[in-house]
Amino acid sequence: MQTDLTLAPGIPDLAALGAGEPADLLGTGVGLTGETRAQRLEDDGGGELLRCPLPGTPDETGRVHERPRGAGTGWVRVQRYHRATLGQRLRTRLGAPRSDSLATREWNLLCLLRAAGVSTPEPLALIRERHPFFASRSALVTRELEGLTSAPAWFESEPDAGRRRRALRSLGLALSRLLGSGVELRDLRPADLWLADVQVSGPAERRGMGPGLTWRALPEVFISSVRGGRLGRASGARAGHVAAFLRRLGSSPEARALTPRDRLRVLTLATRCLLPGIRRRPLVLALARS
Repeated sequence: MQTDLTLAPGIPDLAALGAGEPADLLGTGVGLTGETRAQRLEDDGGGELLRCPLPGTPDETGRVHERPRGAGTGWVRVQRYHRATLGQRLRTRLGAPRSDSLATREWNLLCLLRAAGVSTPEPLALIRERHPFFASRSALVTRELEGLTSAPAWFESEPDAGRRRRALRSLGLALSRLLGSGVELRDLRPADLWLADVQVSGPAERRGMGPGLTWRALPEVFISSVRGGRLGRASGARAGHVAAFLRRLGSSPEARALTPRDRLRVLTLATRCLLPGIRRRPLVLALARS
């Protein structure tokens, strides 16, 4: 079986990911070094999602089974695709960004988002069977996000108005970068949004900003999944998907509901890249009320 392999800069070879040959990443070989410790997160018949340790990652007792091999330690997500429907093949191969496998589409979308300043999991490796039109079997390896809190859980547990206001600002700026990237995530779920909380205030002198100033950092917002994404053709339609996502986030049973004013604040920031000034105001109000 011939394959095409793409490794991110800083990943020297397959061994750094615990693979002896390309088939190990695809799931048709002997498997990854850490696969005996892996957790199967999803398995729908057409593919599977594994949470797998990199070589050199200690186990739950602290024991190290092998030395690190060049990709650091920690956990990765291995998304394997075993088959695709005819519709998936056509949409992925002929739609934008044109891609020769399902894993390639996710790799391309992650790269587009990261180039636009949207925080996502780091893509480490992409492998797919070589095929003249579309590879049914493919795999994507991304580094696992660590030290984050899901957006619904964060808003549920955070009562401080100032911190919530800063989180909403971060969310609006992140969604603005998403809209500006041209990537359309119709299937974005509240569970796909994560916050990296930070110390939001403190003496600015410690950070070289001078006396009398206060440092107020914004939490970083991460998008963990690009499943079903594509390059959108109409900015207004992309804004509509963002508004629908905010309604899902606000009505999520795990989160304290976002008020209409909260949604308006986020949408005002999110859509600022679409239309200038007064022309944008009717769009924002319409989306917030819909």
